Amino acid sequence: REKVDKTSEFKFLATFLNNLDDTVDVDVYLTRHASSPAKRFKPDKVFDFIANIDYDGGTRLSQIMSTASDLSVYDYVLLFTDGMGSIGDDDAKFVADPKVPPVYVFSGSGPATNTTLLKHWANSTGGRYFDVTTSDVRDSVASLGKISLAFVSITSENEDMLAEVVPPLMTPLTGRHFVFACKLDLTKGKQTTFKINYGYGKHDVRHTTTIEVDTSDITESGLIPLLYANKKVDVLTVFKEQNKDAMLHLGRTFGVVTPGTSLLVLETLQQHLEHKVVPNKLRKEMYKSYMDQKQSDEKVEREQTAKKIAQVKEWWLTRINWWNTTYDASGYKNKKAGFGCALGSDCSSSASSDECSEGDDDDCDEGAYEKEEEEMEKMASGARNKKKKSKSSSKSSAPSIKVQFWDPKTPYMTAIKKHSKSEDKYHCYLDQREKYRNSPAFYLDVAHHFFSINERDIGVRILSSISELRLDSPQLLRMMGYLLDEKEAYDLSILIFEQVLTLRPDEPQSYRDLALVLEKVGKYQRAIELLWKVIKGPNWNSAFIEIEVTALYEFNSIVAKAKREGKDLEIPEELPNELVKNLDVDVRITLQWDTDNTDMDLHVIEPNGEEAYYGHRRTSAGGFCSRDFTRGYGPEEYLIKKAFPGDFRVKTNYFAQNNASLTGPTTLLTKIFTNFGRDNQQCKLITTRLDGAKDNGNIGSITW
Repeated sequence: REKVDKTSEFKFLATFLNNLDDTVDVDVYLTRHASSPAKRFKPDKVFDFIANIDYDGGTRLSQIMSTASDLSVYDYVLLFTDGMGSIGDDDAKFVADPKVPPVYVFSGSGPATNTTLLKHWANSTGGRYFDVTTSDVRDSVASLGKISLAFVSITSENEDMLAEVVPPLMTPLTGRHFVFACKLDLTKGKQTTFKINYGYGKHDVRHTTTIEVDTSDITESGLIPLLYANKKVDVLTVFKEQNKDAMLHLGRTFGVVTPGTSLLVLETLQQHLEHKVVPNKLRKEMYKSYMDQKQSDEKVEREQTAKKIAQVKEWWLTRINWWNTTYDASGYKNKKAGFGCALGSDCSSSASSDECSEGDDDDCDEGAYEKEEEEMEKMASGARNKKKKSKSSSKSSAPSIKVQFWDPKTPYMTAIKKHSKSEDKYHCYLDQREKYRNSPAFYLDVAHHFFSINERDIGVRILSSISELRLDSPQLLRMMGYLLDEKEAYDLSILIFEQVLTLRPDEPQSYRDLALVLEKVGKYQRAIELLWKVIKGPNWNSAFIEIEVTALYEFNSIVAKAKREGKDLEIPEELPNELVKNLDVDVRITLQWDTDNTDMDLHVIEPNGEEAYYGHRRTSAGGFCSRDFTRGYGPEEYLIKKAFPGDFRVKTNYFAQNNASLTGPTTLLTKIFTNFGRDNQQCKLITTRLDGAKDNGNIGSITW
């Protein structure tokens, strides 16, 4: 709201403050991606503070006054907002607090104002909504603190009959007529008497109207059901995104148009099937044909799921066989042998067919291998000498992870880095923002910088500013989600990935990204439900093939974790028992990225110098690489069940990109796990941005 003309709002506030004396304290809360603690002022000092507010960060409406420990200490609340959030949920928590005083909302009108939501907030607390562009200033201020007469309750001789009432209780009475509708459960009784109570609070009833109801006069058709449906739509519309499924169901059931839907005239069976609208039962032949086709479609879907599970089972058994194999690191000889040498196996076979992925032939020629082997031999020689020196070291010491930080070279970062104090850096950022306001990369780079100097809260605030650009870009949102996840801002990360899932439900990564953050906040059941969606399908685009195995691997890890914590999860009935197994490992590394149609390659150089990557998927020490993702978002995986002492170096190769990006460089999310799937599992998240194709980046290393 930095650029919004707030003159009218200031007039209301000034008039209100001028009526207060110095015995009154005014607490001011600012809401961005989170609510700030209250700042207390005397009335004559409030404007000095407001005039110098830095408008920065995204807007999460649910955080309004969330830092207030006791709302009952206030006589009433004045809320200045347009009701337009940019991050996730939009239901302010103060509305649900029974101790909340009346909330008076001041805002302008027009398309940039969520009037429906603001009126809901005001009405549900006994307050009032003021349109600052049309309301009289003095009359409006004079009405503050005066509670409006409202619909406070409805009682019945047979309470069980009353299933639902719309609009909700505490709706203020406006105009000459008040209309409400009740939904009755006719299995609970035939007749009853309702008392409709109006007043200034639940315990301050001023007027009661009595209505006799005889269910013999009630029909399932006519105007009354439509009246109920339209009143219900008014209630659901307050939170359109949260209630879109409920509104769709309501519209189809009662034949009313709801937000996000339109009126359809369906004449043929095919039209009903296309729009998934059940024909009226009075059209007996069409209704029967529709239900028969629906059953047939469900059968086909079950068959496709069974086929998909069979394929996943085949992939999974390959991974189990690898996990059950014992490898001998000392037997490292042939770096070209794709599967290495397992104890007791015949190592005389030629290179495995897994060595080169389709589409990467340029990197798989003989010359490339010879050059690579020379480099690997040099590294192996140094690594073996280092290993001999460290033989006496204790393997029981905790593994350590080192990170290679990314440093962008841009004019705005040069200006910000000239300052040594965080406060000066922040003000420089605000100055630079005037020029780069609409550049997502600007906020990403600056947020990275503040994270690097341990100013996490400022970094998160700056990062959340991207949401104000309202670009609805899945790539941009994924990038935000990864960074927020890395900085343990899980609540925001979850909201961002929920948005990605809404925008890209056809991509398995949308489900997986959200699931893995939900796991971190203990929401295991929904996490495995999302991963199960990845595993069972539908049949994803071929660019994402075998992501099901990674999802199953993580599914089993979460199930095992929940079991260790004494939590029982509901496992899908379609999941065969042989696919439920936690494959714990010493080291697990995953690489994923935010840009579609991009080929990123994960490379891990083991302590003996052997390099695991898409062209060499099995190492002699037991290292395992997943398939090469050449078009999607990853993930690519490296696993080793029994790691041996030394440094595991993690690198990436930006092989190719085939589309334009809003943010320039592709952002990578690398997760380095130690003791994956065990009680002592540790994880380090690293976000990295690469400059262009063929850019080889050092991500970090693990010392085991």
